[in-house]
Amino acid sequence: MNTPCQTGPKRKRALFTRGAANAKTAKGLKVADVDTLILHLAPHTSSRAGNVCTSAYGCIDPCLNTAGRGGIFKAGESTNPIQERRIQRTREYFADPAAFVDRLDGEIRAAKRRGRTFVVRVNGTSDLPKVAMTLATRHPDVMLYDYTKHAKPWLRQMSNYRLTFSRTSANEAHCFEAIAHGVNVAVVFDTKKGQPLPTSWYGVPVIDGDLTDLRYLDPAGVVVGLRAKGRARRDASGFVVKVADLPASDRTGVQHVA
Repeated sequence: MNTPCQTGPKRKRALFTRGAANAKTAKGLKVADVDTLILHLAPHTSSRAGNVCTSAYGCIDPCLNTAGRGGIFKAGESTNPIQERRIQRTREYFADPAAFVDRLDGEIRAAKRRGRTFVVRVNGTSDLPKVAMTLATRHPDVMLYDYTKHAKPWLRQMSNYRLTFSRTSANEAHCFEAIAHGVNVAVVFDTKKGQPLPTSWYGVPVIDGDLTDLRYLDPAGVVVGLRAKGRARRDASGFVVKVADLPASDRTGVQHVA
């Protein structure tokens, strides 16, 4: 008589994505031989479970959620396995935030045991500072970094948690405030792929943020220039800055490189 095979509980899928699987974070392997663990959730309220981007304004439609493979859909379809997985992760977070953070903690510990140098970006397509700060506190020997649209980011930075403030058409005053407090600002331009970004943004030097995603390596006091990707290429809300509208002094000169 055959007996059913006894198996343990089903192993849960990893929450973090390894850097090599993401076109932007994979550049960190080439630039600094550093791997990145990045968490992608379903942005804003798209999971219908809650809002992971409560300061989102002007960036909902052009969100990077639709850049790369996340924006590739079969004809007639509006979703794909990547988007469905992001929704699932987000619903798992809202179902039990503490347990979700513990799972992230466990994956960081596992990465430490593998021995490879790595950094962590908790908010790949979300803006949950408490989650990142909790993990930064638990792992003071690990560097974490994020982009954020929540105001006064300097109040949330830690020795091992670096933030870059993201500009929208509605928060430019907060951008200059952030720069004054030593926090860099990310600005998305309509610059085409392969073309040089503007030299500066209202007098603040611009560096090319598309060369690597390792924002904690950036010098202080700069604008991190990014080229519009995914749906952002069609943005008309003002989220994407038109280089032609900048003062001539910002559009000329030599491109700054970090």
